[in-house]
Parts: sequence; C-alpha cells; structure tokens
Amino acid sequence: MSFWDDLRVNAQAAMRGLGEQAEKWGELVQLRGELSSLNRSLSGKYEWVGRLTYQDQVNGISGSADALIAEITELRTKRQKLERRIAELKKDGEQRDSSGTEPFHPINPS
Repeated sequence: MSFWDDLRVNAQAAMRGLGEQAEKWGELVQLRGELSSLNRSLSGKYEWVGRLTYQDQVNGISGSADALIAEITELRTKRQKLERRIAELKKDGEQRDSSGTEPFHPINPS
C-alpha cells in the first residue's frame, strides 16, 4: 500500500470510530434525560402515596394508595432498566477507550 492508501484507510477507521462514539454519547444523554424525568415522576408519586397513607390513617381506612404503589413499582422497574443500559454504555465506552475502535494500520513511508 502506498502512503496515501494507508492514510485514507486510517482516516476512514478514525471517522467510523468517532461516529460510533457520537451515537453512544447521544444515546447516553437521552437515557440520562429519561432517567431524570422518571426520577421526578417517582418523587411525585411517593409524595402522593405518603399523603394518601396519612389520610387513610387519620380516617381509619386503607387501600387508597394501592394504584399508586403499582405505578411506582412499574416506574422503578423502568428506572432499573435505564440504569443498566447506562452502565452498559459506560462500560462499553471504557473498553473501547482502552482497546481502540479499529485496528491501526501503520503508514509505511515507502
């Protein structure tokens, strides 16, 4: 291979690697946004469960918060899935940083 062919191959490999990393960072940002929104929603649900439980206690009844508790359980499951996916993306990014994205083809000046 000539110098220019080697340069072209290396530049293409670098661009593919950058594109893959940009996609992963974009997905990571999106997932973190979803996680933040989910956490805000969970906080509101927890607040309502507390209010309903207090009212039930004062009024001597129970069960008003059952539907909210089911929603909270569902939201917590979604949050765990998001957290696992974020951890996978981070782990994959760390492995790529240490191993590189593409094999490097040294440029031969000859």
